[in-house]
Amino acid sequence: MPQQRRLTVRTTLDMTSICRLAESTDL
Repeated sequence: MPQQRRLTVRTTLDMTSICRLAESTDL
């Protein structure tokens, strides 16, 4: 099930970008 694994990685990347966005907006 490589598709599910890819989805998980994508979700993790999205979470990271969201966190970064929140950090930059917190300025």
